Amino acid sequence: MSTTYSPTVIAQNGIGFFARVIAVGDRYGLTDSIIHDDSHDHGPMVEFYDARYPMHNKPGQFVSRYYIDTLADRGPARNAFGLNLDGGIDDWTLDGATLETLLEWVTDQL
Repeated sequence: MSTTYSPTVIAQNGIGFFARVIAVGDRYGLTDSIIHDDSHDHGPMVEFYDARYPMHNKPGQFVSRYYIDTLADRGPARNAFGLNLDGGIDDWTLDGATLETLLEWVTDQL
């Protein structure tokens, strides 16, 4: 899978976020030096980025990474409450609508 980023979505807190799907066999990490080998048998991952801060070879600052099945297991009702991507940074919180928008894009990529 080639590196494709979602369109930027503005969360209720005014912060722009975008996502990237990491399929098994894709490279990821700061310098794309890690290969997703699925050693934990979870399948693809999704990365979330803060669009305000382009970093290194990425169009935004990396915030968090989850296995897609972890977010799917939460279900639509739990996702409606949103997701705190980093407990130490209040700005890095996705409200439910923004999370669902990004997860719809992720689903379309699979």
